Amino acid sequence: MISKMNDANAKSLISQYRRKGVLADTNILLLWFVGKFDPAWIEKFKRTQKFQREDFRILDSLLQQFDTIVTTPHILTEVNNLSGGLPEPLFEKYRDTFASEVKVFDEKYISSRTLCLTPHFKKFGLADAAIVEAVKEKYLVLTDDFPLANYLQKMKVDVLNFNNIRLLA
Repeated sequence: MISKMNDANAKSLISQYRRKGVLADTNILLLWFVGKFDPAWIEKFKRTQKFQREDFRILDSLLQQFDTIVTTPHILTEVNNLSGGLPEPLFEKYRDTFASEVKVFDEKYISSRTLCLTPHFKKFGLADAAIVEAVKEKYLVLTDDFPLANYLQKMKVDVLNFNNIRLLA
C-alpha cells in the first residue's frame, strides 16, 4: 500500500527496476524539465509551485539510478502544453532545454485509437491510459497522482509515489 511505503520498500523497487526502467508521470517530468531549465523557476512557475528545488534534486538523483527512463508521446505532449505557461521570453529558452533533454527518454508509442478502447481511458484520460498500457509487467511507475497510483497498485503494477519519496529524503 502506498501509505505504508518506507525506505526499504522504495530501495527494493528501485533495485528491482534499475535495469528494466521507470516511467515518470506528467507532473514528475514537468518538474524535471523545469528543474533542468532553471531550478529557480520550480517555485515561481504555477504548474510546479507545489515542489521545491530540493524535490528536483531528489528526482534527478532518483532518475539517474535507472538505465531507462520511459515515457509516451502523450505524456511529453502534456508536459509541453503545461510548460507553455512559462513567461514568453523564457519559454523559447525552455524549449531548447526540452529539445536537448528529451533524448534521454525511451518513448513508447501506443495509438490513441487503442487507448480510447481501454477502461483506463474513461477513468483517467489519454496520457494516464498510455501509462497503464505501457508499463504492464515492464516498468516501475513514478507519479504524484494518488488516484492513478492506487489504480495501478490494484492492477498489480509497481508504483512509487513521489510524495512519499520526498518524505523519505
